[in-house]
Amino acid sequence: MLTFWGNSIGNVVSLFPLPLVAYVFFQKKHTILYSIYLIVNILTCFLVYQYFDLTFPKYSRSEVIISDVFLFGFNLVVIILLLVYNNKINKLKVLIDVEDKELINSKKENTKTPILQKTAENGVINDETAEKLFKELESMMRNDKMFQKTNLNISMLSTSLNVNYTYLSKIIRCKGYQNFSNYLNVHRINYVKKLIDESNLQKLTLMYIYTEAGFSNQATFNRVFKQIEGITPSEYISQIGKKESEET
Repeated sequence: MLTFWGNSIGNVVSLFPLPLVAYVFFQKKHTILYSIYLIVNILTCFLVYQYFDLTFPKYSRSEVIISDVFLFGFNLVVIILLLVYNNKINKLKVLIDVEDKELINSKKENTKTPILQKTAENGVINDETAEKLFKELESMMRNDKMFQKTNLNISMLSTSLNVNYTYLSKIIRCKGYQNFSNYLNVHRINYVKKLIDESNLQKLTLMYIYTEAGFSNQATFNRVFKQIEGITPSEYISQIGKKESEET
């Protein structure tokens, strides 16, 4: 950079994508550190060139132009790629984090009783076939994450399980859920809470989180979250933030 400072400050531009790269791949504090690093580099080059009697080679105008065009082009491509793939990179990181933490927390499975849980009023829940079907349904939800499909309905699941949808609906109600919609939403909200608890909210939007869980719009998501958890998503996130602050 010092060598080219007297000819062109194009090399300084090569440092500009660093804060953006840090923001995509690292935590907020790393972004701040890289930004400080960028400023320190520029100031150092300026002060050294301005106040130290150092001799650097001179380059022709054509050589400088070629260097500048290459640097500006390269940085432009890097910035565009980072902006385009930022969401995909974050999504991959979230999925990896969640899968890793699922293994660690497998023994701490959320045992919260579904809302409006009731004792079965008939013998369906004790039926061996019904229990087997419900386990298969739970496996499709937990392992295959079928709830992520926005248009998922009970007919699609009954077809996959090769069972009458009325019978499947009866099994779900006997397990303590109001109906299939309530059962589906409980799984979606639990997944939303998992993403909120295990992800860096500074890099993910709430829209990304609720669409990843299968909700098609924020109004429905807010209503369902409040109905199941008793608080709004914003209040839940605020509680998580306060808890993390107390732990640190």
